Amino acid sequence: MKKYKRFKGSATEYINLHNRIKGKKGIPSKCYLCDKADCKLELANLTQKYTEDLSDWAYMCGSCHKRYDSPKYHWKKKTKEWNKYCTSCKKIMPEELFYKRQGKVIATSNGKEYEWLCSTTWCKKCTKIWSKSKRDLTPVLR
Repeated sequence: MKKYKRFKGSATEYINLHNRIKGKKGIPSKCYLCDKADCKLELANLTQKYTEDLSDWAYMCGSCHKRYDSPKYHWKKKTKEWNKYCTSCKKIMPEELFYKRQGKVIATSNGKEYEWLCSTTWCKKCTKIWSKSKRDLTPVLR
C-alpha cells in the first residue's frame, strides 16, 4: 500500500478525499502557480491539513506541485517565482543563485535518459566558499 507523507489516514481515504474534491472543484485550464496551460494538472492540498474546504485545494502542474510540497522550495506570490532553501547557510533566496545540475540522470525503472532539471542544494556563494577551502587544504604536488 502506498504511503502519503503528510496524510494521516489510509491510502483509500487519501484517494477518496481527492476524488471528492475533484468532483466538487472541477479542473481549471491552467496551473494555480505558474499559469502554464499545456500540461497535466494535479490536485494539490495547500496547507497539508487535508480538509474538505475547497479553498484549501488547487490544481498545479507536476513541476509546481512537486516543488510546493518540498520544504526546499518557497513560492513568492508577489513576484510569481520560486525561491530555494540553502542547506549550508540556511537562507531562502531566488533559485537563480543556485547552480543548475548538469548531465543526465538515467531512470532505472525503464532505462530511459532524462535531463536533470534541478539545482544544487547549496547556493553559489556557499559552494564557492567550500570549493576555496578545499583548494587551500590540497597539498602542492611536486
